Amino acid sequence: MRPVRLTRRADSDIDTCFAWIAKDNPAAALRFLDALELTCDALSRMPGIGSPRYAGIPLVHGVRMLAIKDFENYLLFYLEYEHCVDVIRVLHGARDIPEALQS
Repeated sequence: MRPVRLTRRADSDIDTCFAWIAKDNPAAALRFLDALELTCDALSRMPGIGSPRYAGIPLVHGVRMLAIKDFENYLLFYLEYEHCVDVIRVLHGARDIPEALQS
């Protein structure tokens, strides 16, 4: 198992996603956090499970993407290292992903 670390940007993304979901459905927002935790647990056990994406963006060379279970419109982007996994963004799929990853 590898530790999964959330960057400050990913942590901020999670807060934004939670607030967006909670404004219409607070219970779903709590389920989102649970699903995110389960997704990070799976990522810790199997770091290669995500799909390589956006290889042409130099700032995030090697980034992989994984949909959050039961919230498939929300995508977790991460970089895999030998001793850990860094979650760099958590974004809704309707966003301009390449732009968001570069910002």
